[in-house]
Amino acid sequence: FEKLEDFVGIALKNIIPADDLERDFKIQPKIDYDKCVSCGRCYISCYDAAHQAIEWDNENRKPTIDEEKCVGCQLCLHVCPVYDCITPGKITFKEEDQFGKGSKTEWKEDTVNKRDIAVGKYDRP
Repeated sequence: FEKLEDFVGIALKNIIPADDLERDFKIQPKIDYDKCVSCGRCYISCYDAAHQAIEWDNENRKPTIDEEKCVGCQLCLHVCPVYDCITPGKITFKEEDQFGKGSKTEWKEDTVNKRDIAVGKYDRP
């Protein structure tokens, strides 16, 4: 490449719709409302940069996670200014039936902790 313009558009072929991403599991975030300072960072970041999975209660100034919309990206956890206010909660694994990929899938629940995530327990081989 000789100039910056030569780079423009190169990565576009790698962009795929969110529904086509392989998601074998998701980790549902959990909010500790006793620690929440009502800053709204989780709500704003989810609304602007993720899946609009956090609702905001104007009266109580508290966020609520919509588990149906949440894909477990953990953006809310990373933007929260309060340590351990938002933590990884339940984990659900996608299970395929006997007919393999592309067939009916179900989610099963488990628990997760930060250490398991940090050491890569849930990473794909």
